[in-house]
Amino acid sequence: MGTLGYGSGDDPDDAAKQLISNQRIAGYGVLENMILVGFPLGKIRDNNSDWTKLQLPDGREIGIASTEDKKIIEVAREFLLAEVRAGRLFNDQDVISFQNVSVKFLNWFDQSPLATPPWLRKQREWTWPLIALALGLGLFIAMRALGWVVDGFVNSRSEA
Repeated sequence: MGTLGYGSGDDPDDAAKQLISNQRIAGYGVLENMILVGFPLGKIRDNNSDWTKLQLPDGREIGIASTEDKKIIEVAREFLLAEVRAGRLFNDQDVISFQNVSVKFLNWFDQSPLATPPWLRKQREWTWPLIALALGLGLFIAMRALGWVVDGFVNSRSEA
């Protein structure tokens, strides 16, 4: 399962509109009326129950007490919308549950957003450095070949 998105329908409520607007302002390339929900990091076992660890768009990681794909998407969407409605980010002290499924931060340090969210990290463009490296290597080989040819001529004249 890859990045999770959720369609908010043709007429999203105010919280969904605000969340979509915030995600667009932050630079997430989401489609119209789509909410970027997160990226599943895998299934884990915590306190003798199965949880799915999910990375939210801002980099925080939450645990959802379910392993059903459809339920994970819906609960994560409800989590994000509930934060917008509450006007604050939830933390590890909050008791959170949607559709009878618990949601919590499995580690206390997962509750803080990353400085640069994973979706906004820029990849370095390597085209020009690789072209320069190839040209430098080609020039080095050409100079070595030219030196070998010149040495061949110099050595052949001294033998005569």
